[in-house]
Amino acid sequence: MSRINNVLSYLGAPYVIRTIDMEPVIYRSLSSGFEFEVSGLNGSGKSCSLYIWKTSPRELVGIYHKIKSDESLKDFLGYCAVKYQNLISEILVERED
Repeated sequence: MSRINNVLSYLGAPYVIRTIDMEPVIYRSLSSGFEFEVSGLNGSGKSCSLYIWKTSPRELVGIYHKIKSDESLKDFLGYCAVKYQNLISEILVERED
């Protein structure tokens, strides 16, 4: 199994593989109007990059390189999903040290 398929299996839904600019990438569309593209999983490199796009108007709003492990990628994607969906404003935090 290829690295991109292994990473996709590790991340699970709602991530899918899409071909963008002739490169297979891991992709997620957020209902808040943002898209995630994880690039660099096809070659022999040990790290990948995350590109975050605003869909309307189409604008690149984030580029993150040198994500070195599947665990770091999964954690960072989770952080970005919370950030770009503005989930913190919807959650009542009773205590946080």
